[in-house]
Amino acid sequence: MLFEPLARGVYCPNAKMLVVPRLMSHSSNTTNGMVIPATNDTQSRDDFPHNPRMTSNGNKKSACGLVANPTMSKNPLKNDCLRSIHSHAPITHMSMRLSVKALTLTYQTGRHAGSEYGRELIGYVPWQFSMPDGGKGYEVAWKKLLDKDGFAAPFGPTTVERNDPMFLLKKTCCWWSGQSWPYATSQTLKAMANLLQEYDQKVVTPADYVKLLQTFARTHRKDGKPYLAEACHPDTGSFEGHDGYNHSEHYFHSSFNDLVITGLFGLRPRDDDTLEVRPLAPADWAYFALDGVPYKGHLVSVVWDRDGTRYNRGKGLRLFADGKEIAASDKLVTLSAMLPAAKIVPQPPVTAVNFAVNNDGTHFPRVSASYSNPKTPPAKLIDGNYWYHRDPPNRWTCEGSPNANDSVAIDFGTGRTVHTAKLYFLDDEKGIVPPAEFDLEFWNGKDWKAVPNATRTPEKPTGRRANVVRFPALAATKVRAVLHHAEGGKSGLTEFEVWGDANLPLPEPPHPAGNIAYNPGGKPFPKASGPTPTASAASPRTPSTAR
Repeated sequence: MLFEPLARGVYCPNAKMLVVPRLMSHSSNTTNGMVIPATNDTQSRDDFPHNPRMTSNGNKKSACGLVANPTMSKNPLKNDCLRSIHSHAPITHMSMRLSVKALTLTYQTGRHAGSEYGRELIGYVPWQFSMPDGGKGYEVAWKKLLDKDGFAAPFGPTTVERNDPMFLLKKTCCWWSGQSWPYATSQTLKAMANLLQEYDQKVVTPADYVKLLQTFARTHRKDGKPYLAEACHPDTGSFEGHDGYNHSEHYFHSSFNDLVITGLFGLRPRDDDTLEVRPLAPADWAYFALDGVPYKGHLVSVVWDRDGTRYNRGKGLRLFADGKEIAASDKLVTLSAMLPAAKIVPQPPVTAVNFAVNNDGTHFPRVSASYSNPKTPPAKLIDGNYWYHRDPPNRWTCEGSPNANDSVAIDFGTGRTVHTAKLYFLDDEKGIVPPAEFDLEFWNGKDWKAVPNATRTPEKPTGRRANVVRFPALAATKVRAVLHHAEGGKSGLTEFEVWGDANLPLPEPPHPAGNIAYNPGGKPFPKASGPTPTASAASPRTPSTAR
């Protein structure tokens, strides 16, 4: 935003000059540059000599390949430009634009034109989908992943290579100029697993995969406890500046499981009925087991027991389907076997349904509460998710309520036959704690009535688990829980489920009466419309063109 760097020099348009290197003589240790006044702003840059990356005595030039002499002139604009080039500092009082040509690759043009750096971690993503052709030398790109001057870092990899002239670590999100980004790390590990399991190459090894997976696992820590945020410092592992409240706390990607299952243990999904494993785990590991994985109508297991004494199923690598061994090898190698024919299990005509969940934002079911803390709206209770930590929040609480009792109700919008309720109480150990007791009620069309003949597991309200209430099936349009707050605390929930049996798909509840703008479709009115199109796009709108 400073000056326009070129492979042949730096052009300062406001100062109307070009700064180009003066080729050095072997007898000189100075790094003189020369200033060439430009006759106009369009003077050809091709009239000036090419700027080599190294001076004749071996001194490196700046990132854009320049050497300059801070010799001052009488032109303050020229002086400012020279100072900036010499010190790599920005030009502060000159309104100059960074010139980057459209459709050029990184650093082909712009301020750092000519830099040999600029690689980004995203460049490994094609291998995540096994896209690059093998045997054409593309695999050499992976050398940079293992290089500390490339992407390697104690809590890395970094999002751009370390020698990138714009490498920068920030304590704000999301500035992907060097930080370690767990999502990108998971993509890179998946790509590396594919490279190792599908390509004939010698650039990376299974040991490199295990090392990076261990680095990724270490990154999942904060103050000695399991944790992950959206970004971290690649050298220290600090999440400072990246895990603000309700931003990216516990940024755990399910891809981590995949990196272990399909990468480390090597269970590779296939289109046919073959069970295949290509383990990347070290052969000197004494044992590991991947047990009971649902796969193509079977429960499959992968077991490595180097000497056979851990699981007592035999020595070496063994594959099981539904508890029966289907392949074995004494060594930790690629192993496959045909799966037996899968049993077709007919689906029952009736299935259990949580009538309370609403993660599509439809009008029903709806949730309401007698009191809600402004930071914890009741909508979180029916989003289909539950967890118990404070942040990111997925909770409704009565914190601040003046009441001894509070209630939360779910309106199904239509009659539902229900038989089970599950309440997931919070327990922060202080402040927000399970209620001393709670009542479960249903709306009979006129009044709230206690659910009859209910059994509870556990018997007393307990935090950090499902409190299950079972009762004989009954018809209801609404269900509510009345919470009697414990002494010294207020109640809270992370999810409220109400279950029954039904045929799918469920019929939609009718839209609530009274909304005169609602049109379910197929009716003439009401209608929403805008200006009527006219032959001339420039025609002014008139009152008659809209209702």
